[in-house]
Amino acid sequence: MKYFRLECYQRLDTELCIYLPNYLSDIFIGTLVDDFLQEKTVIDYFPQGAMTQSINTNEAHRNKEMEISKKRVRDIEEPFHQPGSTVFDTVLYYCFIKNAASKMFLQRVFRTFGYIREEYEECICLSPDFTTKLIERLDIDILLNRTISDTGIHPLVSEQLRVPEEVLKWVFAARERFVRKIGKDAVKIYRSRLMIVGCAGAGKTTLLKRLLNRDAVEFPKTESTIGLDIHESIFKISDETNTMIALTGVNSPKKEKTLSITDFAGQSAYYACHQVYLSRRALYILVIDLSKEPNELVSSGNNFSREALFNNWTYRDYNKFWMESISTYCDTTSPVILVGTHKDVVNEHTEKNEDHFGSFLSQLPDVSQLQHHLHRKNYFELGKPEESRDEIDRLEKCIVDMIHKQSTWGEIVPKIWEEFDQELYSLKSKRLINFSDLIKSS
Repeated sequence: MKYFRLECYQRLDTELCIYLPNYLSDIFIGTLVDDFLQEKTVIDYFPQGAMTQSINTNEAHRNKEMEISKKRVRDIEEPFHQPGSTVFDTVLYYCFIKNAASKMFLQRVFRTFGYIREEYEECICLSPDFTTKLIERLDIDILLNRTISDTGIHPLVSEQLRVPEEVLKWVFAARERFVRKIGKDAVKIYRSRLMIVGCAGAGKTTLLKRLLNRDAVEFPKTESTIGLDIHESIFKISDETNTMIALTGVNSPKKEKTLSITDFAGQSAYYACHQVYLSRRALYILVIDLSKEPNELVSSGNNFSREALFNNWTYRDYNKFWMESISTYCDTTSPVILVGTHKDVVNEHTEKNEDHFGSFLSQLPDVSQLQHHLHRKNYFELGKPEESRDEIDRLEKCIVDMIHKQSTWGEIVPKIWEEFDQELYSLKSKRLINFSDLIKSS
């Protein structure tokens, strides 16, 4: 370490050193790593909780452990000329500042900050800052690293590499196939889903019709949705105008950025199957009828609520049910757009400036737990069509903005996935698809 340097090193004018050729980089850095791992104060260089087995963890070591776990990329400059620099600093400098080590070397030596090593496994668990650099260096190959068992880094890996987070939970053989397929031919896909949920008769289907035809001033009386009324890829997301363009009658336009909308039945008889469709990948609109009092009982004829579970439920109970379902089956950060309907009816009986959004929040049993799904800027009130065009435009802009912020928007997947998706769309008119036929056709 005193005399040998790699070719990427910029020496001082008065410094005497011997440069090693690039093909010896891994060997040289590996020697430093071996020296580092053999030091008795090895714990000094690891994040809290990592590599603590059979090592003396006295108070001084624990204090230094906390200090080193905060090591950041900007702190690792020329370690050869910095007072107090360690062997570990030199390893980080060559591997992540100068990128002198090969991917194979990085795969063998380094793990992320939350990785739990196996007994007798020799590896270096990096601080969070250098974990980001490791993901950057390994790129898609990090899916084949043992450190992927650290589930805490899955959101970070998915965000940095733009790959589906679900893939990271697959077994090794499946991840290996994914890496191989994406290496041959990869595409970016722009697909989003919007789920419209709420109590029966709240106006979910009418809301969808208004999004499809914003210029209409009248809508025929809508029958309650029975089961699941699924509208696939009915909107194209336009980057030029930042708007949603209806694609009625089109199955799945190739190469388009699309939004599909699912209109859920509000009848409680169908609630058991709804959770199958709830996903962290979707956006949600919860439709509430502003003309109904929270403590008003929902009629059994309106909601088919003869089941014991939903018997004597109020509108407050149904609103709570949908919020808790989204929080439970989706994600604690899944955004929910709240849309209040029948505003024109409400204004006839209440004060115009009544805070319906605040009233809805007060209905939730644990506001601190569920309010992270809701935000006042994502709340809209709709009345008669001719009086709500501006509000529909605001709602449309809110939906498009949320779509662009989704981590799943613009994911990178194997091209064969996109082809398989197109094949499914072409066969969706059939009620039964033979899996073997589907595989052959794709």
